[in-house]
Amino acid sequence: MQKLIKGVQVIESKRNVDERGWLQEIARNSQLPYPIQQVYLTNAERDVCKAFHQHVSSNQWDTMCCLKGKMKLILVDVRHDSETFGMINTFILENMNMSVVIPEKVLHGFQGLREGENTILNCVSAEYNHENPDEIRYGTHGYFYVNKNNGSIMEFSTKHDVLDFKDSTCVKLDKHYKEIIVPASLWEIKNG
Repeated sequence: MQKLIKGVQVIESKRNVDERGWLQEIARNSQLPYPIQQVYLTNAERDVCKAFHQHVSSNQWDTMCCLKGKMKLILVDVRHDSETFGMINTFILENMNMSVVIPEKVLHGFQGLREGENTILNCVSAEYNHENPDEIRYGTHGYFYVNKNNGSIMEFSTKHDVLDFKDSTCVKLDKHYKEIIVPASLWEIKNG
């Protein structure tokens, strides 16, 4: 088992089967560090990445489970004050094998790995606000620079973009920013 980002929790799912069918729990409030406020479903077709995004002001936690199909879930700890800052966790979720609890402010995204539907159930700690969404969206990979003082993030698609960055912030990158590299190879499908 990989070392987990601070606050990440894996909940193993057990299926109870009898002659009538089966029942399987996804998560209980007693297992979570937050009460569930909203539940929704989303889908990703094969090879489609829905990544990355981060909740910034509501302290939203997510608990994700793949109900149908197979998905790769990637988490990146960009919390500048976290003891696991810069750590990346990857999980393969399929057919309700586990749920993953994602702490507030951790970048996260997923990719569909099977043909057809790859359906995700997400139980969250804050309701989605359609008028004022609490999220910042980034690309599927790149170079993230996190300000050591306030946690703000700058993203570049390649290291070359950073070297060619010509305004005054370029000088600050050396002194005030920490680098996190999220390689494109994390999204490669292996044994899909």
